[in-house]
Amino acid sequence: GLLAERFTAAGLSTTLRPFDTAVWHQTAAALEVVGAGARHVAMTAVPFGGVTNGPVEYDLAFADGFGLEDVSAAGLSGKAWLMPRDAYRDYPDRALVEAAAPFAPAAFLFTAAPGHRGGVPTVYYNFRDRVAAPAPPMAIIAFDDAVAMAQSGVSRIRLTIDATAGPGRSANVVAVLPGHRLPEEIVVVCAHVDSAHTSPGACDNAGGAACVLELARAAAAAGGFARTVHFCVWG
Repeated sequence: GLLAERFTAAGLSTTLRPFDTAVWHQTAAALEVVGAGARHVAMTAVPFGGVTNGPVEYDLAFADGFGLEDVSAAGLSGKAWLMPRDAYRDYPDRALVEAAAPFAPAAFLFTAAPGHRGGVPTVYYNFRDRVAAPAPPMAIIAFDDAVAMAQSGVSRIRLTIDATAGPGRSANVVAVLPGHRLPEEIVVVCAHVDSAHTSPGACDNAGGAACVLELARAAAAAGGFARTVHFCVWG
């Protein structure tokens, strides 16, 4: 609505293009250390990963510093795996889930990068992959919390991830500035507008969408270019 209005006000031909997508509805998410030193640990669930449907207790294994070929020897099958790594850099993706599947991890705990600030981040499992390669419950915790758990010998956790994934709708906004001499040649200037629910969204990605809007306004005010430009903001 607002984006389309701004593009139109700048003089561009603008269309809103709705599409079907998946929506993650989370109702509960919690992580607790069980036994000695029992406490809650700040976490975020990985949207479109697995769910627990209520609190479930798992034996915890520290899955760090070895390859998947070592998992059986390390006795990690059937346990929750704590994997200290940068979840932004090494996403919890289908490749990992399929590679780990033969070893039957019960759940995954990933970490933020060391020194990450601003709370525990959110990363996503691809909603398209979850049908073909369903993932176990997955959560993100702070790196410092992972280190503290390892150093104190935490061996059991209680994890709650209650959520559903269902059909939803989003939309792309496409604003067109026709070219003067080569209108059939199209240049695309674009940004996404969605954001993680734990993020303020300023750089991911309200700033990118604002840049596209300003470029469109300035280009239209300047009279356009030889080629057609599509200014797009993806839902």
